Amino acid sequence: MGRTWSLQGRSADTPGASAARQLDVEQAEEVDRLREVAKRWQSRTDERERKKAALRAGDYSAADTPERLTRWVQRRETWFDALTSGTAPPVTDTAADTAGVTAGADTGESLPPAEDVVDLDRSLRREDVINDLVERTVGRTRDLLSVEFFEMGLLAARCVGLVTTRGQANGTGFLVAPGLMITNEHVLRTAAEAGDSDLEMDFEENRFGDAKRTEIFRLRPETFFLADAVLDFALVGVDLVSQNGTQLDSFSVLPLIGEEGKVRIGEAVNVVQHPLGRVKQVAIRNNLLVDLPEGPYFHYEADTDKGSSGAPVFNDFWEVVALHHSGVPRTDEQGRLVDATGQVLGAGDADRFEWVANEGVRVSRIVAAVSEADLPEHMHAVREEALQTWHVRGKPSVALRVPLSPVAGAPDTAPQESIAVDGPSPGGVHETTVRLVQGACVVEVTVPVRLRISIQAVPETGD
Repeated sequence: MGRTWSLQGRSADTPGASAARQLDVEQAEEVDRLREVAKRWQSRTDERERKKAALRAGDYSAADTPERLTRWVQRRETWFDALTSGTAPPVTDTAADTAGVTAGADTGESLPPAEDVVDLDRSLRREDVINDLVERTVGRTRDLLSVEFFEMGLLAARCVGLVTTRGQANGTGFLVAPGLMITNEHVLRTAAEAGDSDLEMDFEENRFGDAKRTEIFRLRPETFFLADAVLDFALVGVDLVSQNGTQLDSFSVLPLIGEEGKVRIGEAVNVVQHPLGRVKQVAIRNNLLVDLPEGPYFHYEADTDKGSSGAPVFNDFWEVVALHHSGVPRTDEQGRLVDATGQVLGAGDADRFEWVANEGVRVSRIVAAVSEADLPEHMHAVREEALQTWHVRGKPSVALRVPLSPVAGAPDTAPQESIAVDGPSPGGVHETTVRLVQGACVVEVTVPVRLRISIQAVPETGD
């Protein structure tokens, strides 16, 4: 089951010479883009093979940078503390922002507790990140593959939808903030194109229970539109109500996390996507991050296809680490696109392209670009709401507590959150202010470092 597919969904609906010329132009642009992707992949061949050899030998410090491994271990420790104890680790000057608001509800001992892996009473230093420490952390990460791995994955997958343009499948997109979705710039290059497009949520099959009803939400670039050709992302406003009358806030969001350290070389990644406009599919486990240069892109192995453009690439905690934007095509020594037999291909031979890897855009680079973008005045509030959402919802303790909380809504149906704190403070005080504008919710709270928080969403009655 799938949607009618067209190359980037931009070809004219009526036949004729001008439509054919437009299609030729689009195919040529796509081939040029793929050649650039292949060039980046080829330029890293020697470095990539060196890192693979280091991973096979268990030499993690040679496969990735000490700085990135330090951040990676720190973030894992924050996740394990949130998953196992429900209590925040001691907060130091450097760890305070990462610890954030801690939700103390007991999540159960689904993972072994963190013992003598990292001393969070002080900041983790580069010299602490030795191969033995990373190996123990890697082993504990594998233990996350319990049923909660799939539970968290199902929650994350609900945020992913099919992008259609003028009724034809055009790519994948996902909700990232109240009333905002993201996909590739090569999927939605202009506001006019986005205005002719929809985001189809719940376009998926289920074996048990009632069949899911696809919810179609119109894209609203007039409320927000930001496209970046270099980083290949388009951030677009979404209507708050579907064609069936379903509220957008019945879905959650996948926050874009600006901090680095969410993934390391050699780690498995997971991709939720709508390949070829088909129902939602997922590629898990047999997908490794094979290279992470200092630039905006990284490379990984995964099964994807046309229509997967704009899909979220996750780590094992279902945090978005990249925006999938292209497969890496096979090329010869001259950089020409070739098929499996080595025959040179042209723009019209897209169905014969051979794919050797995938390339994604790093989320940390996207967040920085959104923060610095020059936007019209009426879009500033939407951006600030998104940045605040990403900052708060990107913390492991918050992500575990509010995976299904409403994130958008019209002013007359806006949810509000009340936070109650029980028990005396055993230590210092950490102040946190959360403001989600556009009527979604406003929370101001001063909480102790170790606490138990209960969050209740109470819908506001209309007039």
